[in-house]
Amino acid sequence: MPFVVPDLAFADAARSGTTGVVGSLTPIQGGGVSRVGASISAYSPLGAITTTTSWGFMAGKAPAGTTSLTVTASGTTFERGLIYAFGGYARAAAEISITVEEFFRSPVSHHLRFLKSVTSGATPIIHIWSAALGIQYHHHDGTASTMFVMPVNPGRFYRWWINAVQSAEGTGVTGMVWAISNLTFDMDPVFFAFT
Repeated sequence: MPFVVPDLAFADAARSGTTGVVGSLTPIQGGGVSRVGASISAYSPLGAITTTTSWGFMAGKAPAGTTSLTVTASGTTFERGLIYAFGGYARAAAEISITVEEFFRSPVSHHLRFLKSVTSGATPIIHIWSAALGIQYHHHDGTASTMFVMPVNPGRFYRWWINAVQSAEGTGVTGMVWAISNLTFDMDPVFFAFT
């Protein structure tokens, strides 16, 4: 089955308090490489931010006789995390995962109708925290991958997403805190197959 360059982009964020985003949340592509991730922060006195950036692809209709859809993404990472707590709590996290959505074609309108969405277990990239007094720094460039096998129903339609989910949180009402989650995941073309 095919290796494909995803062609559907998605980005979302929820934030409250004192937070920051460096650059854009918009996923980007260059040649056959698809990038997800962001650079986010939260700091004193109170801040929390969560972002999701994704590249997706419409896999199409599950052929007769198939029972599962396998999706695998791998690539390189740029990982920077920092937390500083002096009289408070700070946490920074980043992970990658795969979401598969299932649709059926309405016999009346012939439009695709959403049925369900299932997300794989997360592949953790950054996970650091400190309370009261502490500094942690995550500095790594490497490779990462995520894989998901989902049961399918022949004749139904499927779409998959490769996600980077990040968060930063800081509570420093009685002191100074800073939390930074900075991740880019550069994926090669993504493999998927109905089997």
